[in-house]
Amino acid sequence: MKKRMVYILLLALILTAFAVRVGINTVSAQDNATYSLPFLGVHTNNVVYCFASNMSTDNVSVGVSVMSTTSSDPSQDMAMLGGMIIYAKQTSMITFTGATATLGSAVADLSQQTGTSSGTIYGANVSFIGQYTGVTTTVLTAGPNTVFGPQTTTTMSYQGKPTVPVNCLTIGFACYQGTTTPKRNLVGYTCMDSINTFIKPISY
Repeated sequence: MKKRMVYILLLALILTAFAVRVGINTVSAQDNATYSLPFLGVHTNNVVYCFASNMSTDNVSVGVSVMSTTSSDPSQDMAMLGGMIIYAKQTSMITFTGATATLGSAVADLSQQTGTSSGTIYGANVSFIGQYTGVTTTVLTAGPNTVFGPQTTTTMSYQGKPTVPVNCLTIGFACYQGTTTPKRNLVGYTCMDSINTFIKPISY
């Protein structure tokens, strides 16, 4: 009987130590997602059409920041496509032509960062910024038996109702390039968001 009690106490001690090592961290953030596009160019033949599908329950504002160019060190300031919102459950097209980005009737002038030389190529971030705050992400820190890295769970609500936040899974994004028909399907862009990424995408 004493041996059995010792084994039970030992097992409880091991489980407690494992739970302490795993730990729980809670992060609160605003919902947003940012796509990085490495293949934009100022030449007028290098038109890029990007379709963004907002499958979240949040309306999003859209901003563009130039992150790199072949000719200069850009300021990386975000140019908002002011007044234009991609509403929840809506798809819109963003067009990059010359040194501008266009969404509906809104035009963001990127020429201060890119210059106007037709030979300049540049990379940019397109940020979809939601309105929700109070996003709570619980992160289970990797323990000794964790195989696939930290696991996360996200709980989000607005005025007491469950929501579908803006993230890389709920902002569908596809880009096509060129003035020919059909257009060239582009790949190579990446996404990170405030739900699943510790580096907040609109903060760097």
